[in-house]
Amino acid sequence: MAVVLNAIAADPDANAYCTLEEAVAYVDSHIASAKWDAASADERRRAIVTATALLDSTFEWTGEPTTYEQKLMWPRTGCVSRTGNDLPDDTIPGSVKDATAELARQLLVSDRTADNEAEAAGLTSLSAAGISLNFQSGATSKPIPDAVTRMLSHLGTVAGSSFVVLLVRT
Repeated sequence: MAVVLNAIAADPDANAYCTLEEAVAYVDSHIASAKWDAASADERRRAIVTATALLDSTFEWTGEPTTYEQKLMWPRTGCVSRTGNDLPDDTIPGSVKDATAELARQLLVSDRTADNEAEAAGLTSLSAAGISLNFQSGATSKPIPDAVTRMLSHLGTVAGSSFVVLLVRT
């Protein structure tokens, strides 16, 4: 069954932060678009829905959802743009749409939701022909790529990520 995208801000039945057309416009300007270009429209829609769900389950967004009825975390109140301007509380910001499209593009390249097979198998080191690899204890799969995290850094943080706060005495 084909996936139907609903990217209407604050809609209780929304399942996406961007439309297929918005994602196509974003990815068309990307140098690494071969997998996206080869994907069917339904595969692209599925990637957008999955990307939206991953963003909402992974990010701790600033502000508050605009309505109690909305299914997705955006739109939100109390958020500002990179330049410090208040974001409208009735739309999904362009950076969220672009990040969704970028994550959808990367999901078509590889399944970022899969468990880390090396960790699941208990692999802690590997040696072959004089080459040795050791994996960090507790390493996990990284469903959100760094590029997407950077695109959204002004709107929230990845859940469970560590950060440093610089305190300055005045």
